[in-house]
Amino acid sequence: MAAEQVGKISEAYPMKGGDGAYSYANNSSNQLMKLLLLSFWRGVIDTAKKLITDAIAEKLDFNSIVLSNTFRIADLGCSVGPNTIRSSAALFTSIPPDRQYYAAGVAGSFHSRLFPNASLHFVHSSNAIFWLSRVPKSVVDKSSHSWNKERIHISDSEVECFLHARAQEVACGGLIALITTGRPNGALYSQTLQSITYDLLGSCLMDMAKRVGNAKIVREEEVDSFNVPTYFMSPQELVAVVNRNGEFSIERMENLPQVKEVSNLPESQILASHLRAAMDGLIKEHFGDVILDELCELFRKKVEEELPLIKSGRYIDFFALR
Repeated sequence: MAAEQVGKISEAYPMKGGDGAYSYANNSSNQLMKLLLLSFWRGVIDTAKKLITDAIAEKLDFNSIVLSNTFRIADLGCSVGPNTIRSSAALFTSIPPDRQYYAAGVAGSFHSRLFPNASLHFVHSSNAIFWLSRVPKSVVDKSSHSWNKERIHISDSEVECFLHARAQEVACGGLIALITTGRPNGALYSQTLQSITYDLLGSCLMDMAKRVGNAKIVREEEVDSFNVPTYFMSPQELVAVVNRNGEFSIERMENLPQVKEVSNLPESQILASHLRAAMDGLIKEHFGDVILDELCELFRKKVEEELPLIKSGRYIDFFALR
């Protein structure tokens, strides 16, 4: 993002909503930067569901929780697509009618406080904590060694902010379950699927910026100031963040299964569709919507040409329980 836009990420840029051809719900079986659908999200969901069920039975300290006949659950993350426990619309119809409940959406960024002190008994977040609340200032400062000229992805982590806020909101004896896509321990960021994907997208934008005449619809300085505010940590990094935070401990951490997706569509088309669905808001906000069709087609072609490179990208899905 341009310097004047630093700090606005938490306010907007949703995934493509609705249920159309390019909607996030119809194009996401995982979250944003997973993109390569050789891994089927359903396997992750099923495994994580069992882990969560077991954790509640084994780890939730009902003796410490003062329920007052109310059990409070928060699902933090994207509410469009199957990576949440339930989308908001489905939530209201999925709870058994013979039970008393109150459901509500809470506006705001999960990097800061959302709920009253000690008010939550169970917190769930699925493939959302890799989103940063803002682009770091050094990334858009041309005098900084971190300036992201001709690159669109950044490296930083705000999980400590997330944990600090939750530490005040989760009641004594409560649990937090985190599911996220990251990189394997020891893997360089440049070796990850996410980094490779971003580099391909960035090269598409630079190709468009280097055109001449009427074909030029993107300026190079626009590409230089465009950044995707995500960071994909390794399990070791998450452990280090939790230890630095000092307010939580990790009770359980497991890698989740990667099950090959069966699809009749070319992998390049699947990836392009997911890119469009997931990054619709970011791209439109920065470049306008005039480039979207052409950019996604260029990206599809690049993926087709570089499919072995894409397949070499490393990533894991993992589950962590406080």
